[in-house]
Amino acid sequence: MLQDNITPLFAKTEQIRELFLVEQPEIDAMEQAVAGWIRELHIMTALNTIELWENDYHLDHNTELTIEQRRVRVFAKKMQRKIPKRESIEDAIRSMLGASQVSIVEGNCTFTVFVESMTLIDNLTIAEEYFRKVRVAHFGFLFINQIPRSYHMKKYFTPALVEHKKIKMEVNR
Repeated sequence: MLQDNITPLFAKTEQIRELFLVEQPEIDAMEQAVAGWIRELHIMTALNTIELWENDYHLDHNTELTIEQRRVRVFAKKMQRKIPKRESIEDAIRSMLGASQVSIVEGNCTFTVFVESMTLIDNLTIAEEYFRKVRVAHFGFLFINQIPRSYHMKKYFTPALVEHKKIKMEVNR
């Protein structure tokens, strides 16, 4: 609010209050417009400029994909230009998929990419294509979507009473 930026003595005058009533909606509209422009500057939050992003990275305008899938495709293409370090690849995949944690484990000429999320991920194939292009060429890879489960298991024990009968026998010879 404009009132917060001036002294209370001036804010209480009638002319200033009238000015605030007229100008505050204009300032709010301008702040919303600037926030929209800032949102369009990053691909993962862009809504209206997806076609421009796709043109910049020479991708086709596939309108059958959802807006999020189109964002992820552009982001994957954009991240291919970076030097592939394990941490940067993990961060790129994490932001592509919205996962809580991504870890890449190497063993036996194979990369295993563990993607931990709360649900199954739809855009996993786009992330796999990105990883195929930035990995070491002679290494294979495997994507695993982990869904953490945190629940408590209760075990109930019931005592069971079993009566064994003993028969005493005497054998005469």
